[in-house]
Amino acid sequence: MPEKLNTNSETLEKPASFGEILETIDSTNIEVYKQLNNTNKVAKEEFLTNPEMIKPNIEYGNLQPETILDNLSTLIGLKNGMAEMNISSQEKHLATILMDDAFNKNDFVAANISYNLAKTPEEKAEIAPLHKEANERLYDKPDEATFYSLLKDDLTKIKVDSLSAEDKKEYDQLLREIGPIPEEKTERFKPKQETIDRFSDMVSTLFEGFFKHIPEGKDEFTTREACAIANEIIIEEIGEDATEYRAVMDSDISNCSVSHDKRSVKFPVERAAGNFSRKDLEKILAHELGTHAFRAINYENSDVYALSHAMPGNEEIDEGIAKCCEQAIDRKYEDAGIEHYLNIGFANFKDKNFREIYEINQKLLHLQEINPDNSPEDVAAIKKRQNKCFNDVVRCFRGTAELPNNKDLVYYNGANKVWQYIEKNIDDPNLMDNLFLSGKSNIFDKAQQQFVYETKVS
Repeated sequence: MPEKLNTNSETLEKPASFGEILETIDSTNIEVYKQLNNTNKVAKEEFLTNPEMIKPNIEYGNLQPETILDNLSTLIGLKNGMAEMNISSQEKHLATILMDDAFNKNDFVAANISYNLAKTPEEKAEIAPLHKEANERLYDKPDEATFYSLLKDDLTKIKVDSLSAEDKKEYDQLLREIGPIPEEKTERFKPKQETIDRFSDMVSTLFEGFFKHIPEGKDEFTTREACAIANEIIIEEIGEDATEYRAVMDSDISNCSVSHDKRSVKFPVERAAGNFSRKDLEKILAHELGTHAFRAINYENSDVYALSHAMPGNEEIDEGIAKCCEQAIDRKYEDAGIEHYLNIGFANFKDKNFREIYEINQKLLHLQEINPDNSPEDVAAIKKRQNKCFNDVVRCFRGTAELPNNKDLVYYNGANKVWQYIEKNIDDPNLMDNLFLSGKSNIFDKAQQQFVYETKVS
């Protein structure tokens, strides 16, 4: 039998109040992706320079198996004792929502640990279905028709008639590596241009106070300048004493992000995409500060930790709202997170391994980016493409390097669902309040929204 993680909840102390229950649940909450991030810094270069490697030598130095075991034991004990606790039905319902989410996160990490501990192919085959179930319970699963629809669209970006004889061979090889593609056409939702234009006007009004801090007559901004502008916005538009959030520089990241634990909007010292254009700066301010941070700020001092960090299902909504804001600034809709959806689809529906998806990605990007004059690529362009493809596929297999991790479905699904919500509610005067003043909650979960409403009026 493969080595598995086992839990024991017999000696747990039962919390006495609703506040203690929330504290107990909060103590078990984890950021899954941080637990499953690769910590082997040479894994990428090894893989890129050795075409015989099926998967990179991924290491998980951030994993804390004992903590995961303790968390699962705590949550199982809490759930078993819930019926005896003297709390209201509303409190019990909220606690159950948060408890189930924390359990699902820890259970998925435990499934990754168990798979990596398996010593034989037979043991891995036994653990794989448990991993799949935990993965889909936490992150849902890709839709096969959507996968093929996105794949067909991506292939049309290759100008086949303009390819050289050599590139045409690569294109034919790409199609063989992908395998059969159903001919059925699937229509995907896209918002009407009228919806995009009206929402664009709303976003412009909402963030007018933010954007006025971007200096006139300047079209390019360093990350340090962007960070200073973000802090100026926080102090003058939100209020220096109204929030603990501040913009900070971070030398360990290459893209902007928000840390709710540290109450910070983080700007990289060296940004992967270089300096910001004026439009890019507007979009990053709306995305990171205006959505990710602002949705938390209103509940910064709430006793319910999750309202300022993440209620179950919030990540998809948060990313969706942020992406819709970016597209509203451009006044143009684009499917979000296509590369992630395709990678996850290749792993789930085509059983492609790490190397196979990496090579498919390489060919797709190369053929899409071929110069009209057929001038040869420089070394820097090739390296940039290799790095992107590797990083994207690592995310697809985060946790095992062999089994798909469906987390990054949130980018496509989130934007798609939020645009549908916007289109349906574009005439609702409360639309922007529902999107931005509902904390870090899932706006499609009625129980969560009832709780958010009661929190506001209490």
